[in-house]
Amino acid sequence: MSPANKQNYNNKKKKLDFHKKRFDNPYLSKQRKKKKRIYVKKISFKKILTSLALLAVISVFYWFFFFCPVWNLDAIEIHCSQRIPPDEIKNIVKAQSHTDIFPISSPKNLILFDTKQLKEEIKNNFHIKNIRIAKNWPDALKINIQEEPYAYIWLEKKQYYHADKEGYIIKRLPLDKYDQKNEQLPLIENKAGKTVYGDRIKANQKYINFIQNIHDELNKKLNDIRPEKFIIPKEEQTIKVILKQGPALYFDINESCHDQLDRLYAVKNKKIKNDFDKKEYIDLRYADRIYYR
Repeated sequence: MSPANKQNYNNKKKKLDFHKKRFDNPYLSKQRKKKKRIYVKKISFKKILTSLALLAVISVFYWFFFFCPVWNLDAIEIHCSQRIPPDEIKNIVKAQSHTDIFPISSPKNLILFDTKQLKEEIKNNFHIKNIRIAKNWPDALKINIQEEPYAYIWLEKKQYYHADKEGYIIKRLPLDKYDQKNEQLPLIENKAGKTVYGDRIKANQKYINFIQNIHDELNKKLNDIRPEKFIIPKEEQTIKVILKQGPALYFDINESCHDQLDRLYAVKNKKIKNDFDKKEYIDLRYADRIYYR
């Protein structure tokens, strides 16, 4: 083989043997150079003991404040409640104390007891003026209730109702249980139609206010004119007053209460002074004249 042909043969062989040569990926080669080192961090025995001690302290505190019997609600003190049965208030407290406020705690825990919720619940069940609730540590709840005072007594269909100024019924008495001897409130008999619905008297407030004004004025100015009861008749805009001693009085609620009382004082003191108790009625509803018989 000539030298030229031999050179050509070797060149061709080199080209055919390209697969034997190793070609390295430059990106992979860099990754190989960076060997990852994984370190396993050893936890010391001291740290384990510290963690366990901290968990124990937290558990003790949790038990003490949420499970310890010393915080259990065992006493309920109710003050100033004269008309609301104390047992009904206690039942509301007990029902709330056994509600799961916090998933993992004693149901009677005073620390977690919601006094605002209790206040709203009592107000929803009873018509009261004001209520104060305080936690008396470690195991008592103190409840002070200020009730709405009686404003008048309402008589309708042989049933007596003690009501407050807004018409809410506080006490009910049958006809044979009512005693007016020591009663200082105005007694109002309704003959105009039904006004009692549920726990409230839904009467025209204009009538109530007028009657209360007459009641106060008669008791203040004239000791010898004492109203026994006030009647709301079927006749509109009229109030009839039955006295303990003396004639029946007729008032117009659209006229001034004071003006009509002034006419009553005038006719009593000047015209029928000696015969006042013998008269059957005195009608004060007309501004220009007074009718009596």
